[in-house]
Amino acid sequence: LQQKQPGVLEKVIVYDNDPTDGVDEVCAAHSVTRFREYRVPFIFSRAINTCMFYDNTKSDIIILNDDAILQTENGLDLLHQEASLLSEYGIVSSSVVGFVGNPEQSHKNIPSIRPASLHTVVFIAVHISREVINQVGPLDERLVHYGWEDNLYCLQARSLGYKLGIYDG
Repeated sequence: LQQKQPGVLEKVIVYDNDPTDGVDEVCAAHSVTRFREYRVPFIFSRAINTCMFYDNTKSDIIILNDDAILQTENGLDLLHQEASLLSEYGIVSSSVVGFVGNPEQSHKNIPSIRPASLHTVVFIAVHISREVINQVGPLDERLVHYGWEDNLYCLQARSLGYKLGIYDG
């Protein structure tokens, strides 16, 4: 994160479920709010909800999955800037170089947000507007491990009239 996003992020919150991954050193070197939990089963949606509603934040959020590697300099800033310009897009996911569960999210090098024609986008690196969060609410924590909570959240946002987008920036 520090290599590709050297600018000041408004707030970084880390939800850590692995005591051996080296996150301690990174968090200690930066102004990072950190949550630790080692419960089984791991519930991705619970981790996101904990961060999504931390400190009653009123900001949009960007979820960066634990296996995502940023490849664009200041990519999170760019994702936020582009998504903020188009309020009809309630959820905008980054494109992915390599394999992703939604083939639409393969990187195409298009400089603006492109609409997702499928019903969902995968939450690898995703911008969710606070307006969507306030209307949809938290992710469903009955879905354990990884999977399906992003699908359900996208369907709920679409049912409220929001579009889903993909950003190659």
